[in-house]
Amino acid sequence: MTFPPTTAGPNAVREYLAGLLVAKHDTSLDFAQEIASHWQLGRPNDLRQASAKHFTKTFGEAVGPYLHRTVQEQIREEWYGSTAARVDHWALIASFIVTLFFIVRAFRGTDSKKIFSSVQHAGLTCGLPITFVGYHDTFSPWQSARLFFGLMISILTFISYMVMLLDQCFPPQKQGEVAKVSHGIQKQK
Repeated sequence: MTFPPTTAGPNAVREYLAGLLVAKHDTSLDFAQEIASHWQLGRPNDLRQASAKHFTKTFGEAVGPYLHRTVQEQIREEWYGSTAARVDHWALIASFIVTLFFIVRAFRGTDSKKIFSSVQHAGLTCGLPITFVGYHDTFSPWQSARLFFGLMISILTFISYMVMLLDQCFPPQKQGEVAKVSHGIQKQK
């Protein structure tokens, strides 16, 4: 069963629900149509967003929770079969490979600036894709963890870039220059 298109009306939703009950729960067609007839005016987007509580209220205690779980499974299968899910999957793998490259480059480096730069690039190529995939993949049990770690890596990377930018804009003074400036101030008095 494929989920009805978003432009479809309530009749398409009722047909979908009846077909789902027959295909996934081995009910008779008459029973499935009777249960599906309880769906009144909602369209496919309403079905996608309906909670388990709403399903129980609409279809009853005996059918509602099971039908909700089956509809959510169908939505999840549709998502994981989509192009967007495949792009997310491969983007995450590609970002880990590029991140690994920068981490290896940092460990092999001898110059502290190159090491710091490699670590920054690793954070940039890792944090943003993890955050994006965590936000985008609402069905994953790892969504919260991906969002948390992706945001933490991104924030720390942003802070390191800001520190680097501030160091370039306001170069630190050497100890001797500070002493000369303080003596020059005393002489002018």
